[in-house]
Amino acid sequence: MRRVFLAKKTFAEANAGVTLVFTLGFGILAMLCALYLVINVITRGLPGLDTLPIVGLFLCGVPALYGRRLWLASEEVIKSLPHVPPVSEQIAALPADEVLLRGSNAPAAAPEELLRPAGKQETPAEDLLRASAGNGE
Repeated sequence: MRRVFLAKKTFAEANAGVTLVFTLGFGILAMLCALYLVINVITRGLPGLDTLPIVGLFLCGVPALYGRRLWLASEEVIKSLPHVPPVSEQIAALPADEVLLRGSNAPAAAPEELLRPAGKQETPAEDLLRASAGNGE
């Protein structure tokens, strides 16, 4: 449940980030085209107007507006996802029969008995725990 929530949230946030970069890029280009259009009108007047800034404004403004719409939709998806808390917070609220993992009790045997060798050779338990036992030290 938590994994599905995190996957959906990650996808939605990545989608929002990509559309935001897309929107900002085309928005900046549209603003530059609008500025060029204004400067063109001021310096040359309407009769000498180039079509380049008008076409550029249209070609950059439409994707910027569409990207803004996609970005807002991605933000709505992020807000609409129901929060699923981490497992550590969920365990306290779950009944005992729904929890698969429980803490373990103390071992039934002493540590020396658990570390005995498989063969008939008797090695003291403290030697089994040392890393340098095979070096003859």
